Amino acid sequence: MIKRLSFVLGAVVLLLFSSTMIQAQAFLVIPSPAFRPHDDTVAFFYYWDYSWVDSGGSGTFYAPVYLPQDATIISVTFTFTDTDASNDLSFSVIRTNIYTGAYQTLFSGSSSGSGGFGTTVDSSLNAGSRVVKNNSFSYVARIDVPSPGGSSLKFWSVKIKYQ
Repeated sequence: MIKRLSFVLGAVVLLLFSSTMIQAQAFLVIPSPAFRPHDDTVAFFYYWDYSWVDSGGSGTFYAPVYLPQDATIISVTFTFTDTDASNDLSFSVIRTNIYTGAYQTLFSGSSSGSGGFGTTVDSSLNAGSRVVKNNSFSYVARIDVPSPGGSSLKFWSVKIKYQ
């Protein structure tokens, strides 16, 4: 009876230990229509799946990032179409201290070249912390579209992987 009881207790302890060690990963996808221009004079177009700036224009776009308190950001994936050989889109995830206004770029990247549809994944932290602290910081995703814009530079989404 004692052997059986110690075996059962050992299994329960092992189960509890392993369940606390494994954290599920989740994703937050921010589609292009969620992004809004920093400047209201920017002429941009968006469909349900992608957005772009009118030819000859440029702009900066922001979308709020809503992640749970104490979530840990693992990586950020930017999806785009870039058929412009001389210009690239850039993206970043930024956090701003709600008490001081100081901000940090946590993750960043860009489209590269003119290969068409693609993704860029950034899993290296630039500054700050991977842990979300909604009590002290606000979070946004930012996309910069260089001049001359046009439909050769389209952004589709930003996907944040977290646990």
